Amino acid sequence: MLENFKNLDDQEILRNLSEQIFEVSRILNTKTEDLHNSMNYLYLSILSLLAFVLSSRLL
Repeated sequence: MLENFKNLDDQEILRNLSEQIFEVSRILNTKTEDLHNSMNYLYLSILSLLAFVLSSRLL
């Protein structure tokens, strides 16, 4: 695999690097969106748990 990269010219190396950067950027955007959604559900779960605890103490 490394030999393939050693044999590439500069244009091909730049093209490969730009494709990899684009792919990593796309993956990171997806992961960021997933993390955002998870954090929203975490806050909702904490609020629901607090409401449950407070309501059970009142009864």
